[in-house]
Amino acid sequence: MFAVLTIYVCSSLQLQVELAENEKRVNYTRDQIERLAERLRTLNYREIRGRPREGEKALGPALAVAIGVSTRYVRKILSQQRQEEAGEENRNLDPIFQKLKLLKKIESATQELVVLLESDQPTRAEQSLSKAIPTFLKTVKNSINEAKVAAKSRAIT
Repeated sequence: MFAVLTIYVCSSLQLQVELAENEKRVNYTRDQIERLAERLRTLNYREIRGRPREGEKALGPALAVAIGVSTRYVRKILSQQRQEEAGEENRNLDPIFQKLKLLKKIESATQELVVLLESDQPTRAEQSLSKAIPTFLKTVKNSINEAKVAAKSRAIT
């Protein structure tokens, strides 16, 4: 009985600690994260890929622990900061590239659907869908080609 009571008290205490942490958690803005990163850089923290050597301090994990977010999120913020400082634009934010990615996903999904619809006994709905897919796929491919041309012309200018 003492063990059950101990487990209950421990789990209750853990819950209270977690709730207290959540109450004090702050959602840092991107600017605040960048300022914290600059302060850590002045303390010899570096953006290192992989495991840091002896004596080196990794910026990403230290910043993630300090603000209570994942290292992936911190790396994303820091890479956006580097791109802005270098004057680069993120290709993934460009509407033409977003459209191109989405069209390619639609094309591959439609091709997968064609394979799935080749069953032994297709229903009427599947038969009519099978008839409409080739023209739809042709339209998607034309749109992909147009988006590629637009992306190339945008990259040149």
